[in-house]
Amino acid sequence: MEFKYKAESYLKEITKKEADLLISRYHYLGKKSFMFSKAFGLFENGSNVLIGVAVFSPLTGILALRSWFDKSNQEGDGVYELIRLVMHPDHNGKNGASFLLGRALRMLKKTGAKGV
Repeated sequence: MEFKYKAESYLKEITKKEADLLISRYHYLGKKSFMFSKAFGLFENGSNVLIGVAVFSPLTGILALRSWFDKSNQEGDGVYELIRLVMHPDHNGKNGASFLLGRALRMLKKTGAKGV
């Protein structure tokens, strides 16, 4: 039976430590350290098992801010980049990552993000 993300999962903000549980095991960069500002986890309803993670950090680099958002480095507050996106292997290829990213972007916007 196909997993229905909208009906069978929920998203919430999580800590770096929580995000690292899935990232260190399933992301291709493994245990490589990463910048962290906000992370969102996708959980299965009922079991509360973490099945996906999206991690955002402040956008780095003056050139990126200037070329993408026409902002100076001092105006970069609230501009993020996605630095990690990982799904549990049981959920790869089932639109779970798209669902996670869409919901995470909405939640990030609610925290005052100006751009991603």
